[in-house]
Amino acid sequence: MTSWGLLYSWFKKSFPEQNYHLGHELQNLEQSESSVTSYFKGGTHDSADLLIGADGFRSGVRAILLPQIQPRYAGYVAWRGVVPEADLPEDILKVFASHFSFFQMPDSHILCHLIPSETGNTQTGQRRLNWVWYWNMSEKEFVPLLTDAEGIRRAYAIPPGALHPEQEHKQRTIAESVLPPAFKALMSATKEPFVQAIMDLACPRLVFDRTILAGDASFVIRPHTASSTSKGIANTFALSRELVKRHTLSESLENWQISELDRGRSLMSYGQGLGDRSQGR
Repeated sequence: MTSWGLLYSWFKKSFPEQNYHLGHELQNLEQSESSVTSYFKGGTHDSADLLIGADGFRSGVRAILLPQIQPRYAGYVAWRGVVPEADLPEDILKVFASHFSFFQMPDSHILCHLIPSETGNTQTGQRRLNWVWYWNMSEKEFVPLLTDAEGIRRAYAIPPGALHPEQEHKQRTIAESVLPPAFKALMSATKEPFVQAIMDLACPRLVFDRTILAGDASFVIRPHTASSTSKGIANTFALSRELVKRHTLSESLENWQISELDRGRSLMSYGQGLGDRSQGR
């Protein structure tokens, strides 16, 4: 097991720092037969042979190309938390150490596994326990849950430290009545739980002349598959293989689109099946 943050830091270091241009919000793009130009807030723009929209779940590139494609709520949320290994007693650590632990209850399940520290340390005593609890919730209940401690309505998630106290207290009370002792202790030790809505999203196409969609910008896969990051990497390797072949750019991108639409659809269907069975949906 590892953490998304650690993978991100490794990938970030592998690309020269001068090639990152942070704080530029995409506003529009234009394409011609020979190039694609991106326009950013503040008046800057840049042109390239190919634009890869790998800008995540709330993709700005996708919003321009496919504004009608919006995330769809799957009917349940993921309560989450991270606990430093040192914050738990030895008897609780023995339950979770060297295991990928699950507890199944009617129409719900919770899981836990160890991940590295924030700095990537994997030594015993320095790691963290990452837990995820999937909980069914109607859209009516969904609205107050995603209203944070400041009264601001969030779109899809509440980050650590921003949960409304009433919502946090409600879920902690539920935990006391349905979770086994080890998971109760784990949740009690969690200082700042957070929550995200489980969403589905699938793009009908990925190639738009010289602009493409990849990673979470193209398909939002439910987390049960643990494949969102690996799918993004697979999208990239597949693109690299196609671009080195002796095809025109349009032929390479069309071949890539065929394989990656199939990959995305297969993973999405698999994740939906896992989630719906576990949640009794």
